[in-house]
Amino acid sequence: MSLLNLITAIVAGCLLLTSPAWSEDGALKAALTRRGRSCIVNHRVYRHGQIFTIGRSRCIKYRCYDGSYDFHEEGCDAWGSCRAINQYFEHDCWTYLCSARHVGGGYRRYQVRPVSTQQCKDYSGRCRRPGEEFPYVMKGQLKRRCRCEINGMSIRYYCYN
Repeated sequence: MSLLNLITAIVAGCLLLTSPAWSEDGALKAALTRRGRSCIVNHRVYRHGQIFTIGRSRCIKYRCYDGSYDFHEEGCDAWGSCRAINQYFEHDCWTYLCSARHVGGGYRRYQVRPVSTQQCKDYSGRCRRPGEEFPYVMKGQLKRRCRCEINGMSIRYYCYN
């Protein structure tokens, strides 16, 4: 395959580089960069404008632009859903925040952390407000008349039977 045909196949997105030797080839990289159309990332070629992920995180997306790439979307993977940076969301009666912080070397750390709980969870998994009466399992027994109290990040259940 001639260098021109190889570059055409790569730019068209028809060929993935699977060998480090391919991506380290100075002539190939120079030809791709001159065209300003494709990006080589982790031995793969992405077309200009193509959005892609690197590694295991599906919530951090990059966009190839003129031979380079940058963040397109950032987020946290939380229980199978992508959450935007600085987004508050509720899960399992708790309020969480997706955050990102720089840790040096151009790297960022993404974290989902609980910020508050406003509700308690009853026997059937429904969220209940403090002071509301609901069924709850305590010490292995279903109790019909229970209430909860929230103090900071902790929940305490009280049952009357």
